[in-house]
Amino acid sequence: MAIYTFLIFRADGASTSLDVTELSDDHVAAQRASALLASHASSSHVEVWEGEREVCTTLREAIAS
Repeated sequence: MAIYTFLIFRADGASTSLDVTELSDDHVAAQRASALLASHASSSHVEVWEGEREVCTTLREAIAS
């Protein structure tokens, strides 16, 4: 298990929310990023970090299609 930090951003680059969650792996973290983005209608993307390592960035366009 690892601690993942999710930073949720608006299109103007402002971070609107922070979520810290313990998850089993990067794949589960990417799925959570998509779920967080879906639940924050005004947000454009979510960055996922594990410590100093960037895991992924999920864009709204990527989950809309």
